[in-house]
Amino acid sequence: MSVGQSADSYNIDILETMVRRCHAPDDPQVLYTYLQLIDSLANNNNKTTDQQFSLGQRAAEILYECAKDENLPNHYRVLTLDNIYIPIRLMSEKADTLNKKGVLLNLRYRLSALVHNFN
Repeated sequence: MSVGQSADSYNIDILETMVRRCHAPDDPQVLYTYLQLIDSLANNNNKTTDQQFSLGQRAAEILYECAKDENLPNHYRVLTLDNIYIPIRLMSEKADTLNKKGVLLNLRYRLSALVHNFN
């Protein structure tokens, strides 16, 4: 852990890497732990709305990238799609500007196109 990096930040980076690189495709608990940590960090009273939105966006993008990666096992891709609503819900709750709403709309559009063409 580098100087100035919190334990939660360190943990989220490790979990994020594990989720994105599919280190444990048969253990959904890794994904669930990652999403719980995102939720916990977002609900921290010290976070601004922008920081909360960014956490949701970060998680949603990771899950989106997993879902569209055809090199990952299909059951893992489906698991990420099944749980992408969690960070999207967080983003929806914190989308208080037109810019944030546009980012959310773009993500929803890309997700809709991905699901439509899912193999």
